[in-house]
Parts: sequence; structure tokens; C-alpha cells
Amino acid sequence: MTLAELRARARLLLDDAAGTDALWSDAEIDYNINEALRQACVRGKLLRREDTVSVTAAQAVYLLPDSFSPWQIIRMWLSSQPEIELTKRSRPELLREYGTYDMGSGTPIHYRLDGRNNSPPFSAELFPTPDDSDTLNVEYIGLPSTLSTDGATPEIPLYYHEKLLNGVLMLCYEKRDSDTYDGNAAERYAAKFTESFGPDYSALEMNNIQTQQHYVIIPE
Repeated sequence: MTLAELRARARLLLDDAAGTDALWSDAEIDYNINEALRQACVRGKLLRREDTVSVTAAQAVYLLPDSFSPWQIIRMWLSSQPEIELTKRSRPELLREYGTYDMGSGTPIHYRLDGRNNSPPFSAELFPTPDDSDTLNVEYIGLPSTLSTDGATPEIPLYYHEKLLNGVLMLCYEKRDSDTYDGNAAERYAAKFTESFGPDYSALEMNNIQTQQHYVIIPE
């Protein structure tokens, strides 16, 4: 379904025709569609991606793709040594392990993620600093592109489009207005959404994932 079709389907399920008397504006429904899509992709790990970044000698920090999700890295490795996965380290961990932040130059074995307020763009700092050109491979569960035009289509399989609407309705019924708020309906659609895509992560769970040495959270 396109964004326009998802919006029309949501209005049908909400029994809320478009127009000046609509209880939810198109902008509100579109926002909820995109938010439900983001939640579905994070909860269900639907968008598995693999990207490459060119590595240059004497450069330690590299910008990662916009769709990169720091909480759901599967693995990171260099093309020159595909059998070795780079492991995540924070600066304090490097200091405890090696006695210094500066590991000099060589073939990277660790990386550190950096992002402002945990939002894109993210960058990866390699340790030690590369001493030769290479290719950094990043395999991760990505975030979806925002649906901004009526003809835009979610990147997830068509099978999930109807199920996505449970999340849209959940968010719509959470709108704080006497004519729109329905806690029971919101809970009912939230349960259906969770049944399809899995439970939501709390902030604590996200932070715990982000502090792990390996970001491997593939479903069993």
C-alpha cells in the first residue's frame, strides 16, 4: 500500500472521513503511519541492511549511513580480514584495557560509535587508526525512510502493511481529545501490533543494548 492508501484505510477503520470535520488531520495520520512503521521495523527487525564505507589510511572517524541504527548492529568487519569482527569499545573501556585512548596506527580491531543525542548521523571511530586503505562493512537492522509523498510505499513486505495499521490506530486513539481518545481501543490495537511485531524496547533496554560489546540481537 502507498501512503495515500494507508491513510485512506486508517480513516475507514477510524470511521473518520477526510474533510474540515475530520477528527484526525492528514498530517496527524501520516505522522502516526511513519511512527508505526519505525516501531515495526525496530521491534520486528524487518530491514536487514549491509553497507560499506571506504577506509583511508590515517583517518579514524567515518560517517555511517543515514538509515543506520546503533541499537541493532549485527556485525562490523574490514574487507581485508573478513574473518575478524570488530568489537565495540568505549573510551573508558579502551583506557582500562590498554591504558590509553591512543592505540596508534595499524589494522583496526575495535570501534566506537558516536552520535549527537542518539540520532543520525552516526559515526564510527576505529581503533587503532587505519594505516592502510580498506573497506568497512557494516551489517545492521536499519530504520525505514520517512513516507513523505502520497505515492511512497513502506520498505517492508506487503504482508505487513495491514498489520501496520494496528499501530496507526493505536497512536490515533491516544490523541488527547474528548472526541478521539479511547484508552481501551488504544490498548486493543497495541496488543495486536505487539503480536505482529514484538514488544517495544524501553529506554533502559535500548541503553543496555547500546553498551554491549557486540550489538548482536538477531531473533532466536
